[in-house]
Amino acid sequence: MRGLRHLILLTCALSLVATSAFAGPPAAKPGAASADGTAATREKALLGLQRDLVSVLALRADALPLLGAALYARPLVNQPKFATFHALIERAAHADDAGAAVSWVRLADCDAKADACPNTDALDLLVTQAPDNAAVWLLKLGEDTRNMKSDAARADLAKAAAAKIYDDYTGISLKALADAAAPGRYDRSGPRRRCDGREAGAGIWPGQYPAATGPAGHRQAVRERR
Repeated sequence: MRGLRHLILLTCALSLVATSAFAGPPAAKPGAASADGTAATREKALLGLQRDLVSVLALRADALPLLGAALYARPLVNQPKFATFHALIERAAHADDAGAAVSWVRLADCDAKADACPNTDALDLLVTQAPDNAAVWLLKLGEDTRNMKSDAARADLAKAAAAKIYDDYTGISLKALADAAAPGRYDRSGPRRRCDGREAGAGIWPGQYPAATGPAGHRQAVRERR
């Protein structure tokens, strides 16, 4: 099960990267808090920013922004249903431009307590999307070994040995995280969808937050985009 452990560790690491992207500098020593507030206040504000970013990216309909949103949402708790890791990675998987990187992250969309990891639907799709990737066949090897499918495990090992590449899709996942937080990185002419799947008439994009904050600022920015 080395492959599965590697996947879980990788997903957790990406989630930590997503959280630390907003962490900023280390907290000041006791008694040295800035006039802007305490470390706890800053942390709360940064988590709020991360939630807002997830909500903004959830408007998109293409795979890479949704993948970034899913990774940013993974460490967050008490998310609305449309902005959870599960909901966002499922939408990414159904996007027209979804590829093997999305299926790889979707492997972690499973119930570990029920011993239902990795996500078998994602794994079955992944072996068809990336048949020349040794990392995929090693994961399949771990799954078939656990299920005592000796013939299938031998075939998995042979395919891993014959594969042309080894890619755990860390690079694409990190790109999705970086692009999500970078102003104006995505093509703003691309499709946007509301949480119910219908096309959105207007939206706020990363880097386009209005100077005014709160609902009034949001409405102003929507009017400007129209």
